Amino acid sequence: MKTKQILFTAPGITELMERELPELKPHEVLAKTEYSVVSGGTERANLIGMPNAGSNHFPKALGYCSIGRVVEIGEKVTGVQPGDRVLVYHGKHAAYNIRDEEEITKVVDDSINSLDAAFVIIASMGLGGVRKLELELGESAMVMGLGLLGMFAVQFCAHNFVRPKVESYPHHWTHQDDCRAILKLITAGRVQVRPIVSRVVSPEEAPAVFKELAEDPRFPIGTVFDWRNL
Repeated sequence: MKTKQILFTAPGITELMERELPELKPHEVLAKTEYSVVSGGTERANLIGMPNAGSNHFPKALGYCSIGRVVEIGEKVTGVQPGDRVLVYHGKHAAYNIRDEEEITKVVDDSINSLDAAFVIIASMGLGGVRKLELELGESAMVMGLGLLGMFAVQFCAHNFVRPKVESYPHHWTHQDDCRAILKLITAGRVQVRPIVSRVVSPEEAPAVFKELAEDPRFPIGTVFDWRNL
């Protein structure tokens, strides 16, 4: 099976290319992407080959925050089924993603719009930072930088009680729990996503979008790729 995927083929150069998907492993999930979100800081660093980007070997595939529908599951997957809507962590800007079940979070609430839910994984990083502060009622906090993470962190600072009640059975708080908590906050109207969305574009516009990211310091955060009609 083949998928279309956005690749950084050289410093500052982006292409939408076709590649073959590997065979699904027992613990993996194949998801068809609806939306993927551009994480401007991380992706710009990788696109232009900044020192903080780690390995600067090209081509590179980015896009760690997306939402889609399960198409197929491995024989040992138990948490999701084909047809389920899911958040995909550490996936790529691609029409299809294969990820381990541990990097898949089911979206249970059908009332949540997929465009809003697409931002949850990025939002979870802002939530993680706020939780580590262990803010008490009445304390103040300063958020430095108002990129995507910063804008979500500001909202979470206003709700230092965001972590929902944990059931009595033994359980280690996970990334998936953070995602589920944020989904509940979206449903309750306590976290706003739509004002952060600046534009929704086709993946076919990726070369121009990432050229803008590389060259324009005013690149609009909240840029989303819509894969549904590709």
